[in-house]
Amino acid sequence: MEKALISALDHAIHHAAEEDVRGVKSPLRLVIALSGGADSTALLRGASQYLGQRFTILALHADHGLHPESGRWAEHCRRLCKRLGVPIEVESVNVSDAGNLEAAARDARYGLFARYLTGNDLLLMGHHQQDQAETLLLRTLQGRGLVGMRYYGSLGQGHFIRPFLSLPKDQLIQYLRAAGEEWIEDPSNQQTNFDRNYLRQEVLPALTQRWPNAADALARVSADAGAQVALLQRYAAELPNQVPFDRVPQSRAEARVWLRAFLASRGHHRVTDVAIDEYFRQQRESGRAAMTLASMGSEASGHLHAWRGELFYERADDVSELPWPQANSPLPWRIRWRQQVLEVDLAQGQSPDVTGYRGQLSILHREQLLSTDEGLAHRLKKLFQQGQIPPWRRAGYPLVCDADGLVCMPGIWRRETSVLGGDLSAYCRIRWLTEEISPSFEAKSS
Repeated sequence: MEKALISALDHAIHHAAEEDVRGVKSPLRLVIALSGGADSTALLRGASQYLGQRFTILALHADHGLHPESGRWAEHCRRLCKRLGVPIEVESVNVSDAGNLEAAARDARYGLFARYLTGNDLLLMGHHQQDQAETLLLRTLQGRGLVGMRYYGSLGQGHFIRPFLSLPKDQLIQYLRAAGEEWIEDPSNQQTNFDRNYLRQEVLPALTQRWPNAADALARVSADAGAQVALLQRYAAELPNQVPFDRVPQSRAEARVWLRAFLASRGHHRVTDVAIDEYFRQQRESGRAAMTLASMGSEASGHLHAWRGELFYERADDVSELPWPQANSPLPWRIRWRQQVLEVDLAQGQSPDVTGYRGQLSILHREQLLSTDEGLAHRLKKLFQQGQIPPWRRAGYPLVCDADGLVCMPGIWRRETSVLGGDLSAYCRIRWLTEEISPSFEAKSS
């Protein structure tokens, strides 16, 4: 049993190293999700014994506060970690009492894990073959497809892996008994009013009695389906965040699979079929659509739009706005907006790529500029349309202004210096850059 556990841990680290070749950082720290149950105890003991010389290890315990003994369980985890020489963080989490309690506890727990993980962390979780079989049956009965728990994925700033998904729980129990290790048995696991517990206590034993290798067979089905999903997501991850709809499958069923893979490759794994179908319905009927990808547990929030024959995906942190520099702030300015950067530098004299201005330069939003000159509304709308700026991005678009009004709409338009009369305060060079390329400013002048 010990040999199988070591092999599973070695395979997990090797898998993470392979992902590192694809752009995932090699872990410097292993974080163990420790509940105190048999599976996570076996994981902690195995990782500390066989990986402790190669990695820093930290245990995390989430106290859900749902059972009178939860405080005792947390103390058990502290004593276990002290004996094994592993540092531990114990934190109470708030579990919503609305809706599905199991899902709410999971979201709270994964939210805790996500907060602790950094870019060089790999979270290890002790889910085993029986857990995978339960998940596959549960999701199938809910109409969510033949996909079980993922072996590897992203979480917060780090990544997670489930080394024991192919191991029967009996092997973990035998490993602990041979080592003389104790673990916690949560009495709520016997309550069959929870769907997962019902499958564990009633359905899987009946299946195993008829088909002794049922759990192993379900694990193979899940692994095969998971590999297909991972392959789709790998291709989808290479797509840009702005995709023409003529590249999206026309079949509704295929379009749903395509969009699910597209969103999952960007960290959104729990979007419902209803939400996906509604997005495509809006797009088909009006050419416009919007979907809010709410933050769920460890998943980041984001937005999905459809406009002018294209799909737009935006993470919430991509659209967060930073304060513009004050009007009297000295140049140069470097302002990040979404995936682009606006650079404004002082320039000497006049040349084709230089703009003169009067008074002080400032950066305004559309509504701020319109509050000083309402007559600009129609002109701004036409310029935004000319620049093909989607409507939801226009309110926060950075506009360069001076004492005479609008100087530049980055990437779209800039004022011709010759239209200004009298003395100028100074000249500036304005550039609109992206992370991939750094072109010189090419907006039309007028």
